[in-house]
Amino acid sequence: MTDATSFNPHKEEDEGYLAAEAGRRLSDNPCPRGTIRHAEWQRGWQRKSDETRRAVRLGRV
Repeated sequence: MTDATSFNPHKEEDEGYLAAEAGRRLSDNPCPRGTIRHAEWQRGWQRKSDETRRAVRLGRV
């Protein structure tokens, strides 16, 4: 069973995204390595990081 809810089926991915937004590092991933949650957390974190880099490169930040 996952922590996903009917309101937010992608909670694991969102956790990583929100952590990156809050300034947490990728190494702060609270999920055990080798689990789906670990991968989803990293994917969300990476997506936010990519958005930030892209915005800086385009001069939007």
